[in-house]
Amino acid sequence: GDWGACGARDPETNGTSVVVEVRERGMFYSKALVLHDSAMTVEGLHSAIYSRFAADEYTPSFRGVRSQLHREWCRGALCLAYIYPVLSLQRDVLYGEVNLDSDVKVRQAFRNGGPGPGCVRLEVIFV
Repeated sequence: GDWGACGARDPETNGTSVVVEVRERGMFYSKALVLHDSAMTVEGLHSAIYSRFAADEYTPSFRGVRSQLHREWCRGALCLAYIYPVLSLQRDVLYGEVNLDSDVKVRQAFRNGGPGPGCVRLEVIFV
């Protein structure tokens, strides 16, 4: 297929793969992962993030600070509380609509920042 700066489209299957940059809130460096269009769901995004951070045996910076939030989004030692676009305001993350907590929001984020002019850059908060 044809790779752009952030993704590729497979002409045979008409599928898309997107390179996503993910970092923990407060950290400078991002980890890159590839997400296929069939996985552009909350479960697919969580699975890709868990796999990428677990591969590096990542230790979250804020583990235990907010230990009771979103405990249902855990895999092993990693528990995700929030996933949202980089540069989102903290108020919007905690109380607004920017948290990618539904399949519709995930697809919208990739539509707005997927292959083409912009790349998808996300931050996560582990608890």
